[in-house]
Amino acid sequence: TDFCGTVEGPVWSFTTCALPNTPSNPVPLDAAQAQSIDLTLTWSSGGECSPTYDVYFDTVNPPEALLCQDASSAQCQTGALATGTEYFWKVVAKSSGGTVEGPIWSLTTDTPPTVTSETPPRDTNVNALTTIQVTFSKSVAGVVAGDLTINGAGASSVGGSGAGPYTFNFSQPAEGNVNIALGAGAIAASPSAVPFAGDSWTYNLDSTAPTIASET
Repeated sequence: TDFCGTVEGPVWSFTTCALPNTPSNPVPLDAAQAQSIDLTLTWSSGGECSPTYDVYFDTVNPPEALLCQDASSAQCQTGALATGTEYFWKVVAKSSGGTVEGPIWSLTTDTPPTVTSETPPRDTNVNALTTIQVTFSKSVAGVVAGDLTINGAGASSVGGSGAGPYTFNFSQPAEGNVNIALGAGAIAASPSAVPFAGDSWTYNLDSTAPTIASET
């Protein structure tokens, strides 16, 4: 029997991956209100071995619907959301070192702005009509003169900011029934950008109608 001897090889080593970091620091912040209806969710996590992320997003708590799967970066796009709705979300970080589930966070989307008052009051008799003041339920952006039409013709100018009042100026229309429309256009809540759905009303313009000179 041949016996050539024994040779011992070198000692090698390897290191297993640690668990990913627990997801934290959500954007929007937990319990955030008046949010946009199209959001980019972000968070902090990371760790060894290039973790990926599953994001669960739902109107039920705990969230069950998988919104993003195996995301390579710490962000996820929601797509179009419903207005005035509370959503719950969580992030699960995964790597070869294991899986770590983050806490459940929530957010609530904004509601659309509405017209809360107008001067003159809608659906009334007036003896002159060259300006209309409109106040919204919340701060808005994107208001332009042409958003308000008088029998189909756009107003000539507008001034105002925030929730208003916004003063629209225009030439007096013909007497009789006057149709007012405040179109959606680019009007939207600020800063959430939830769009205004539009509104309309009428006046009866009669230059011979009596006016109240004073009140006692």
